[in-house]
Amino acid sequence: SFGAGALRAADGVFVLGCMNAHTANAGRVYFPAGTPDPHDVVGDRVDLAASIVREMQEEAGLGPADYEAAAGWTIVRSAQMFACFRLLMAKLPAAELKRRIETYLASERLPELSGVRLVRRIADLDAAMPPFVTAFLEDALAQD
Repeated sequence: SFGAGALRAADGVFVLGCMNAHTANAGRVYFPAGTPDPHDVVGDRVDLAASIVREMQEEAGLGPADYEAAAGWTIVRSAQMFACFRLLMAKLPAAELKRRIETYLASERLPELSGVRLVRRIADLDAAMPPFVTAFLEDALAQD
């Protein structure tokens, strides 16, 4: 199981990242996410909310001041794992958010992401997105 910040721009567009060539999942398109690390363990539990904040900063250069986290979670089961999505409502529209993330990526020596992908509608989904990502997006977009 892992946490993923489902970043949604102020204009309703979902913002995902394309994994860079040097990563284990090169070319795949995800929301900023990752396996929780030891810093995410608090007592006897994994703090997935903290993991999402860390991953959003590391992968996209965005901090908690840039978005508002929803109170709830959406859990998607895929194969033998659970993806725990938390909706993050950004304060910027998609075009500005994309530009800001790309500026951050250009400043990094070895960024985890090679680019930004915007999803406005079901037709924007593609095979580079793992099934748990498309399942989340299909459900979220169907509710619009």
